[in-house]
Amino acid sequence: MRLPPTRSERLAHGARSVHVDWSGAPFTEIRLILPVFRRSHREAALAQVLGRLLPLGPSDPGAAVHAERMLSHGGSVTSTGAVDRITVAATVPPEGGDAVLAELLARLESPAFTPEAVDEAIAGELDRLRRTAALREVRLHEALTQRRWGTDHPYTRSIAAARDLADLTPDDVTSYARRVLSLDGAAVVAVGDLGTRGGTDWTGASARLRDRLAAVSPPGSPGPLPQDPGPRGGAAVTVPVPAGEPTASLRIWTPAPVRQHPDHAALHLFSTCLGGHFGSRLVQELRERRGDVYGVTAGFEVLATAATQALVLETPADRLDAVRATVAATIEDLRTAGPDDAELAAAVRYATSAATVGMSHPASLASAGATVVFGGDSFDLWARQAAAARRTGPREVAAAGARYAGGDGLIEVVTAPTER
Repeated sequence: MRLPPTRSERLAHGARSVHVDWSGAPFTEIRLILPVFRRSHREAALAQVLGRLLPLGPSDPGAAVHAERMLSHGGSVTSTGAVDRITVAATVPPEGGDAVLAELLARLESPAFTPEAVDEAIAGELDRLRRTAALREVRLHEALTQRRWGTDHPYTRSIAAARDLADLTPDDVTSYARRVLSLDGAAVVAVGDLGTRGGTDWTGASARLRDRLAAVSPPGSPGPLPQDPGPRGGAAVTVPVPAGEPTASLRIWTPAPVRQHPDHAALHLFSTCLGGHFGSRLVQELRERRGDVYGVTAGFEVLATAATQALVLETPADRLDAVRATVAATIEDLRTAGPDDAELAAAVRYATSAATVGMSHPASLASAGATVVFGGDSFDLWARQAAAARRTGPREVAAAGARYAGGDGLIEVVTAPTER
């Protein structure tokens, strides 16, 4: 894929920045990803609250005032928390980018939030937990992460309990923010009409960001990076749902090599051939021929220090056993014999064109690019992956599947009615 002119830099405090000069873009898109790992359920609660609060100014009494203040400048700033990061997304007019970034960096240096804003964020998280606690997807994800990482791993601490939120105070949140917010390992991506004359003069945009980041004294440290414990497969885990439920869910995870690993491209094609596009084996067999599933999704979940290959599908409860048998047989056949030339060619076309379509405007490129940079890679990732895909043959795809997509590493979780 062809990207607009791009410049990458390593900055102070271990941060990395990328500027993308998208000529004619009406807005500047800024994505800031900070490493924030959750090492207890209480830290999970604090991180979720902080994820709601980070864009707010020190005097903003709540999200509504913050949003109104940002809209008065013609833009918006939001943030979210995840198991290994907090992401801030800003969409601002070109002339407002410097001011918004300066305000966000000031928050890192001296985090402060009004009691009203903290109370609002806690109430919002409590409400979200109440609404989602019974969802099967939440229970599935909890079972998968515990099997994948173990009960005490930071990547398992993605779900906070209401009891961990109930007694938080503004001082708790501020102290936590000062302890964990750090530019060490952060990623900053700006996409917009930066006026670099086609990438020939980066003096203005890059120098301003570099100077601002150099002036920030990071108040905390993210601590040691979590390590991947490796395969944790074994017997399938069943999460029961009420007997009247008509639908069952199947999730299969396997530990995967990170994007920089030479095996990643071949495993990506294995996943694409298995269930990653409309022509893939499971989509054709289970959805098109038999009508046994509502859909099939295959891909990767990429965290700061690990990747997981994931297969997701939903099926009528009375067809679950047949679907599981077909999935297992299809994985084994693809691991053993690999794809034929036609299906591999289709997977390569899809894998290389999907990235181009998915990043066809500045906001999507900013979001995807920030995640890539946060994971330790660079903006030429997509071009490298496309080139690697075109060089990969059926034998390499089968070998990657044999190494990663089965055996002790395979983790299977299903939700099924208690009586079928």
